[in-house]
Amino acid sequence: MVGANASGKSNFVQVFRFLRDILQHGLENAVSLQSGLGKISNIKTKSNITEITTEYSPRHTAVEMSSRKGEPFDIVHIKHRLAVGYNRKTQSPRFESEVVELKLFSRASKEVKTIRIDREREKVAVKSDLEERLLRGTGRFEIPDTISVLSVPVLPVLIPLFRQLITIYDFQPKLAKQAVPITGSVELEEDARNLPLVLQRILKNSEQRKRLLRLVQDFLPFLKSLNTQTLPNSALMLAVQETYLRVFEKSG
Repeated sequence: MVGANASGKSNFVQVFRFLRDILQHGLENAVSLQSGLGKISNIKTKSNITEITTEYSPRHTAVEMSSRKGEPFDIVHIKHRLAVGYNRKTQSPRFESEVVELKLFSRASKEVKTIRIDREREKVAVKSDLEERLLRGTGRFEIPDTISVLSVPVLPVLIPLFRQLITIYDFQPKLAKQAVPITGSVELEEDARNLPLVLQRILKNSEQRKRLLRLVQDFLPFLKSLNTQTLPNSALMLAVQETYLRVFEKSG
């Protein structure tokens, strides 16, 4: 994500960090990590309820799943809406409402099916035109008002799916420019401290190299080449070549 200073980039990313923290640490800890509910709510509203709506259209096969009858499905669209408020009795945040709606494409029947999960505080209702083929229970039940329906195994694929979709990388330029040991992890760290290792793996593939360079040049048109360099101390660092257009004024 690229934008001018004070244009809202950090606030936008913070929304997804909050959603990720709910899944990983629970609502109360997620709110605490944001320095309290007041920091994430709109102080101009009287209700003091924070509402967040996100929509996803997954494009990778990691969300592919099969029903108990062996009929293959793909999740093609996900909509998630939540409202977080404050429980005065327990003096803690709680879910006021939450909705998860999934659109699934059946490869066998070529039809789009729907699964919808609605919750009002502790009460949860699950509706689906798939009956129980993909679900671990339908109908109505109750869960604590501090637990997201995404954490309840009604649909087993939901939890790993959302953890996969919500990944935040906050690049630290100084760390990305530093040399790293060649024996480090090839999975990108959130602060990009191991960026040279990740890029080395991508650049080994000629097609991936071309695609990456085109993407980067859309934002950095002066970038001519992007490589990695192995140092004598068995460390790896970025090697970037830039080009600039010189403009000469005609004299006389």
